[in-house]
Amino acid sequence: MKPIKIIIKNLASLILTSVCFICAYLEFETTTNISRNVTSYDSLNGKIIETKITENNSSVAGKYKLASKVFTFKIEGNKKVFGVYNKEQNYDLLAKKLNLNDEVLVYFNDNNSTNLNLDIFQIEKKNEVVYSAAEYIEKQRLGAYIALIGGFILLGITIIEAKKDCKKYYR
Repeated sequence: MKPIKIIIKNLASLILTSVCFICAYLEFETTTNISRNVTSYDSLNGKIIETKITENNSSVAGKYKLASKVFTFKIEGNKKVFGVYNKEQNYDLLAKKLNLNDEVLVYFNDNNSTNLNLDIFQIEKKNEVVYSAAEYIEKQRLGAYIALIGGFILLGITIIEAKKDCKKYYR
């Protein structure tokens, strides 16, 4: 392999590794900020006008479809659809606590979309926390750990491949 190709290959691997580490860092930083002060984020207070469990379809790399169940609800006077994802996909407890015409306060990250917003940090009903920031943080930190582990794996592979390339080229 030509030296320029080796350099490009290793540089691309290091960039991808860096992206994994940066994503993990940003996710840890975001969840830390949420845990410190959830009230500093966007909030909406109002009556629930609709609740349901729907399928949320997402794609991975534009090829693979993932379908998961999500608890969704709408608040009166607002076009946003809020959703809570639970990895066990069991929403019985949440469905019992959140009913039509319940007055709730929702803390969320406004993504300026009328589509489903899954960035719900906390839901309060009558000053009682129904869905806590800790649950959101747990879900998000799992993704951060996956990115961190992926970054270390990519870094290891990059180092091994770089050593192989050096041995081949400098023989």
